[in-house]
Amino acid sequence: MIPTLIWHQTPKHVHFQIDIKDANDEKFNITEKNFHFTGKSSGKEYDIDFELSAEVLPSEFGYIVNEQ
Repeated sequence: MIPTLIWHQTPKHVHFQIDIKDANDEKFNITEKNFHFTGKSSGKEYDIDFELSAEVLPSEFGYIVNEQ
């Protein structure tokens, strides 16, 4: 399944919000031009592959998982 994705990118920052209730087994991968996410929730598998509008520095990538 493809999760709901909210994305915003400026020259210095990229922000993603992926809404999956009770997600687990989350995996994130980012390259200079691509963002990839997989995760599971309630027996469903989620996967999204997203091309960025401008290059980013993967070495500066970080994320926060907000549990709800």
